[in-house]
Amino acid sequence: MLTPEAYVRNLSVISILAIAALTGCSSSTISWHRDGASSTDVTLDKGLCEHQVKVATENYGGSASDLATRRTDLIYDCMALKGYSPH
Repeated sequence: MLTPEAYVRNLSVISILAIAALTGCSSSTISWHRDGASSTDVTLDKGLCEHQVKVATENYGGSASDLATRRTDLIYDCMALKGYSPH
């Protein structure tokens, strides 16, 4: 039987893996376009948005699936503010 500490640690690891899998799958399927933007521009801007969203949601209290949805929405908003549209 697991100690309470081991149970919490295992649950934390499982949650982190689930979040990583969900956010990786959801945000990577969208391709972004902005007139005049090179593929390098898109990659850099998307990476910056993903980093900002990750930092902003580190202490999010919802479930793993709620967090993944929230992060995807925030990345979408960030890219739109930079002038991108999804394709």
